[in-house]
Amino acid sequence: MHQLFLCQFKGEEYLSISTLEEVMAIVERYKPENWPEFEKYLRRDDPPGYNEYFAKLYDGGLPFDKRNLKSLTIDRYKDKALDNLLFEQLQHFQFQKIIFSESLLDVELPKNVLEVRQLFCNGKSTKGTIDLGKYRMLEEIHILDFNKSIRFENQSNSVKHITLWYFNPTSRSIESIVDTFPNVEEILIHHTNVQSLEGIEKLKNLKKLKISYGRNLQSVKDVNECEHIEMVIFNNCRKIDDFEQVEKSPDRTVLHTRLPG
Repeated sequence: MHQLFLCQFKGEEYLSISTLEEVMAIVERYKPENWPEFEKYLRRDDPPGYNEYFAKLYDGGLPFDKRNLKSLTIDRYKDKALDNLLFEQLQHFQFQKIIFSESLLDVELPKNVLEVRQLFCNGKSTKGTIDLGKYRMLEEIHILDFNKSIRFENQSNSVKHITLWYFNPTSRSIESIVDTFPNVEEILIHHTNVQSLEGIEKLKNLKKLKISYGRNLQSVKDVNECEHIEMVIFNNCRKIDDFEQVEKSPDRTVLHTRLPG
């Protein structure tokens, strides 16, 4: 059974929808006596308790200042309908960030939760539709394990930053990003099958583009059509054949690197 927990880790307090078993497993994992010796060495100067994970069931009688929590994690929740008690509990908060971990993205959430500025997804079993028509105030999207089971619905004019890991669209193009996020200012893509940047000229507000491990990326000259772009970085994109055509200027950083990570 999923319940609402008040959690603390590395100095941050946040709420988590999870099961007691999952929470207790995380608490146990981060106990100092269970750390590898090397981690103990690295953390030797950190404040006491900083690297431990603390959690307790959410109490509706929390002091008002505790209701100012800004982050919500949804862990391994697979139902579209949110439990009635959880739905009621979440209506007391104004979150800035929501994290879906191994969860269904289609879960029905209270309107106030949909007003987040940041949305994170991680885990190979995270799937479903991110309805951008509901997340009207969203500014950042971070998908740490993009897969074919994750879809976007509707267009977002508010999103300014996108980070995508393992972005391998069947079209092998950035078409879906261009069409869905017309006002995006920063795009970071790590590990992708994209072959060219055709269509990127439609992103009139784009300022930063970084693509790492673009194993099939060949043509990048279209980035010249983005008049406001300030930083262009390609890392470990070894098949690019027209990099020299990317225009450089004192106001624009252009790099083609082979750095690890």
